[in-house]
Amino acid sequence: MFHHIINNIKGMVKKEKVFIIMLSVVQILSVIIMLSAYGIINHYNVKLVEVEGSAMEYSLNTPYEDGATLTLEEVRGFLGEVLPVIEKKLDNYFLMGKHPDMTNGIVISGGEYADGRYLVSERFRKYVFPKCKGNVFTDEMYTNADKVVILGNDLGITGEYVTYGDEEYKVTARYGGTDPDMILFPYTSIPVETMFSKIELTLNVPLTQTEYNSVYNASVRNLHNKAEMPVFDGIANTSDYRVYKNMILIIAGMVTVCGINYCIIYKYLINKNRRAFAIIRICGCTKGKATAGYVSEMIAESIITYAAGVLLFRSLVQQQVVNNFEYARYYYGADTYTCIFLIYTAVLLIIYLIQIVRYVKATPSELIREV
Repeated sequence: MFHHIINNIKGMVKKEKVFIIMLSVVQILSVIIMLSAYGIINHYNVKLVEVEGSAMEYSLNTPYEDGATLTLEEVRGFLGEVLPVIEKKLDNYFLMGKHPDMTNGIVISGGEYADGRYLVSERFRKYVFPKCKGNVFTDEMYTNADKVVILGNDLGITGEYVTYGDEEYKVTARYGGTDPDMILFPYTSIPVETMFSKIELTLNVPLTQTEYNSVYNASVRNLHNKAEMPVFDGIANTSDYRVYKNMILIIAGMVTVCGINYCIIYKYLINKNRRAFAIIRICGCTKGKATAGYVSEMIAESIITYAAGVLLFRSLVQQQVVNNFEYARYYYGADTYTCIFLIYTAVLLIIYLIQIVRYVKATPSELIREV
């Protein structure tokens, strides 16, 4: 039977090229449409409840009695994970701490993040820079990690350069506002010995549950529980009700797709091989073996086209869906592809079994007579 299946596949590839192309295109397009629909449906489900969230700021503070306990490495590890996840919702991030070489003065830093680049914060441009005398920070200084600093007037530090640890910084401006003991560094060139007591994330849209979980897990991995993550107050995009409802919609779509696949496969694969099938039945092939053989052949072909559809979707379509439907990005993990694959295969298996069982009930004489 296995030899017969291999011959069937080889024969179709040689004699039915148009059929093979048509079958592959239909199944691949069906997979792409299903995956796109899944992300888009979930996007709009999240949009419906976007007003749930109210938290526009998450502040991670170390315990007051412990002071500044977060290292620069820990802070950068945390922000390096978090900022790409919440980039589209981030207004700015803000840091506060101290350096061991400073007898007084509070280290301030922060900025914005876009397309993998650390940029000057609009918060600084609006509230800090207007009260400075000298050359304030630019995006290029952040990009180039320039060793520059803005010092508060009350620090009593004179001169054009100042040294922290083994690093020398050029004083580009003096600050005379409400925090005259402030020492402001570009985020990309903070002295390595600096210790931090506060990380603040300011948003323009509340976080989803998925985004919050990413931030929380990043804090556990990188900050080692030195700073407490505020409780979630955002958009609940992971409700079981939504997941189950969406999976039902996807299954309905799959049934339609499977029907199309079956019509093509049944017409060309089964009907055109009745004589060959009748012969192997006469030679002793049982109904069970025949059913298993043909179902295996059809499922194998469907699995291959499903894999091709996923690869094409991920390389050509997924980013376009995510760009136009922002919440869709949270529904394209490995678990999604695995779950849809299992349902897709199960539905196909049921439909193929129903049709093949009806076919193999015919006797060899009936099969030959219908050719």
